[in-house]
Amino acid sequence: MLVLALGVALDGTLAIRSVISIPVVLAALVLFCLFAMGAAVLVASVLDDGEYVVGVTNMCTLALFFLTGYNGLLPAMAPGPLSDLVNVLPNSLATRLAVYHLVPVGSGTGTPLVPPALPTGATSALLLVGYAVAGVVLGAVLMRRHIYDGEGASDVSSDLTPAVETTDLAKAFDGDPVFDGVDLTLRRGETTLLMGPNGGGKTVLLSCLAGGLKPSAGSVSVFGDPPADARSRLVFMLQDGLVIDELSGRENAAFYASLHPRATDQWRELVDRLELDALDRRVTDYSGGMRQKLALALTLSVDVPLYLLDEPTAALDPTSVERFHAMLDELADAGRTVVVTSHSPRDIRAADRLVFFGSGGVVADGDPVALREATPPVVVVDDTVRDPPTGVLRNGRLFDTDAGRRGFLAAEVDPEAVADRDDVYAVESATAADVFDYYVHLQP
Repeated sequence: MLVLALGVALDGTLAIRSVISIPVVLAALVLFCLFAMGAAVLVASVLDDGEYVVGVTNMCTLALFFLTGYNGLLPAMAPGPLSDLVNVLPNSLATRLAVYHLVPVGSGTGTPLVPPALPTGATSALLLVGYAVAGVVLGAVLMRRHIYDGEGASDVSSDLTPAVETTDLAKAFDGDPVFDGVDLTLRRGETTLLMGPNGGGKTVLLSCLAGGLKPSAGSVSVFGDPPADARSRLVFMLQDGLVIDELSGRENAAFYASLHPRATDQWRELVDRLELDALDRRVTDYSGGMRQKLALALTLSVDVPLYLLDEPTAALDPTSVERFHAMLDELADAGRTVVVTSHSPRDIRAADRLVFFGSGGVVADGDPVALREATPPVVVVDDTVRDPPTGVLRNGRLFDTDAGRRGFLAAEVDPEAVADRDDVYAVESATAADVFDYYVHLQP
């Protein structure tokens, strides 16, 4: 449609080319170049979304308009390279093209149809301005609608459409599987915490959801569309991969604001809340926590319906973690969907949903309270005991934690009988850290 707008404007300039001065013709050429630049931006965004056929079609059509415009506008100034070609066109085709001012009058093998008389003087100039305004407005509207593709059909689809859905998703590198058979349906407005061991494929899964990696098998959709078609509706914060060392914090903010069509200046408020004030220093001089605060502020300042955050609390102090959790609550209140990866049990507090993830796929998926209640009672063993109590623990395994040596009560074992043992300190309910150890390391 944008190319059609280009055609309208070009046709207008061609129609009045014989009754206006050369400066006006040159002005029309400048105008057409501006249209071409706008179309190039649109084509680039189309290609970035993976719609290669549409992009190539637009470029070819644009080239056609340029060639015909060159041949139609300048035949009196210098013979165009297409002159010989248009002169051998069949008369019927040449006359039709001449009516629409796409080839000079007189082209073809016969007597061409003379185009109708056109207005002259001030009226012709007004016609040129009208075509220009109409074309610019239409082109700008279409470009905005394409870049902000949230205004398209997918964004007005039913709220029942999942924010993210994967079916039998698998990813392998050089034949080595990372994960396999992942089936997920993430509802809109939900904060999902994806937990698993280091190297378990959490980051790879997020990259597949964001469209950065192509799955080896299975399918993934974002708001009902392929990830490549939904990039302007999501933002992906990759751990240690966002901020640029050579730039200052403020320069990083300006750079990333220019990359995403929905970036806002809310980063200024967020860096204040996270107490990051060294914005004029180069990031290479930042500590790990400062880098993470800047990355979070830049990511959360983008106004999109879906946030994919890879280990966002890594390197943050406890106070900053609490402030980040408050930001997640605000996003949830605004109806945004957030997917967070972590191996820190403290992040469970901020989640509406927990998904424990391993190489075999999803191990457990559900409400944090429900998963905690489903975790077996915890056996706390005296620190002086070396060997796990026989016949008491699941898998015979103990975990050394800040809260002591802990394991999980084996099935069909009486908790009261175990609590009376000399080598057992207590039997108690699971904490958030226990929930993590149970589903990540024992994978029931």
